[in-house]
Amino acid sequence: MLATSALVGSMIRWESQTFWFLLLLAITTLLPLVTIFLYKNRPRQVSLMAAGFLPLVGSAAFGVYYAWFTHTAWSYTPMFLLTALLTNYLAIRAILRDEMKVRAADRIR
Repeated sequence: MLATSALVGSMIRWESQTFWFLLLLAITTLLPLVTIFLYKNRPRQVSLMAAGFLPLVGSAAFGVYYAWFTHTAWSYTPMFLLTALLTNYLAIRAILRDEMKVRAADRIR
């Protein structure tokens, strides 16, 4: 009986960790999708993309934590999240460059 309750307790704890990880992944997925449609408001787009760094870093850290402390085989999840961090950074740079081009074109007019 005691071993079963310990097993159930660890399962509840693991499911709770999985819930928070899935919540972070949902935020990291939905935030860039929302920012795609904000192309007319580039400053807001940049701020939302910058705010997206925090959930991405949290997701990557949680993935590494989960793989390290549960002694499971490394999955591709941390690498995908690190790739997402890189593409997020590149998107912010591209949006800022686009904003500079628009301002330069406004000056020429």
